[in-house]
Amino acid sequence: ILADVSVLPEDMLLSMPGEHNRLNAALAYEALKATGLTDEEIFEGLATFPGVEGRLQLVTTVNNVRIYNDNNATTPQATTVALEALDMGNKNIILIAGGADKGINVSELAYAIMKHCKNVFLIPGSGTDNLLGYIDRGDIGVSVIENLKTAFADATRLATAGDIILFSPAFASFSQYKNEYERNDEFMSLVENLSEVEDTGL
Repeated sequence: ILADVSVLPEDMLLSMPGEHNRLNAALAYEALKATGLTDEEIFEGLATFPGVEGRLQLVTTVNNVRIYNDNNATTPQATTVALEALDMGNKNIILIAGGADKGINVSELAYAIMKHCKNVFLIPGSGTDNLLGYIDRGDIGVSVIENLKTAFADATRLATAGDIILFSPAFASFSQYKNEYERNDEFMSLVENLSEVEDTGL
């Protein structure tokens, strides 16, 4: 299937941000058009489609702070795409990342972090160690935090209205989890129990 984002209305808002998701929506439009659905039916479905869990998924918005789960981003490139998709031009992203290295170059991710993030909380691991060597800490806050629970709590305490908390690991979960699904479940549970975090501003 060939598609172009021009098939979508210019003012159409998708729940999933980023130009790559607009292209995905355009591909879905072409596929659904072949089934006989009307443009109105297709556009309504695309506009309300919540996305797939763990793929730049908007989990909730609390006091104008959006919390995204991008757990399936297990490469530096995937997290770079997420940062670019969410960027509003005001460095309002608080990133939670880190884990086990896959031997993939992290320089592009480091640049994206310095460009788009106000703060970064990194979970320990060989990938984290590698990434730290590329980040200039002079412009943003960078902390290595012992686990995801503590990193999420710290992120919620730091966040203010208009900020984005993005969980996008960029690395594998080998160091602390059986697999990425276990890590995903923990993050979703942390968001669900946000009210239990002490001294959070949310």
